[in-house]
Amino acid sequence: MSYKVFIDTSLLIAAVCGEEPLRQCALAVLNEPNIEFWYSPMLRLEATLQPAHHKKVLELAFMEEYFNGASCMGNLNNIYAKCKVLVTAGKTTKPMFRTELVKVVTILSLVDARQDRIKLFLDSN
Repeated sequence: MSYKVFIDTSLLIAAVCGEEPLRQCALAVLNEPNIEFWYSPMLRLEATLQPAHHKKVLELAFMEEYFNGASCMGNLNNIYAKCKVLVTAGKTTKPMFRTELVKVVTILSLVDARQDRIKLFLDSN
């Protein structure tokens, strides 16, 4: 079964620049074969603007590789309608965790538990 997942910029940044346990968890999510990734054009802009400006070639190449493999949906409302989960590297105190539009999952709990794969438990909706 394939899960439709929207990730936020913090997960991509963690995969490229994060400290070792966080980086490994972010990469494990991005390499999960049962996840179909979706993104918005705003996410692409947010993730590539800084590396492009500072000429960080490897970081920019990583971001482009991700965006070439993910599906783009122009409208966030459409993404929330299609995706069951938003995966982030943010803390659970962030406002995004209060939404009821989509289930929000952080990889920080995986770092604490020293797990190397993310398990997404979705409602049957």
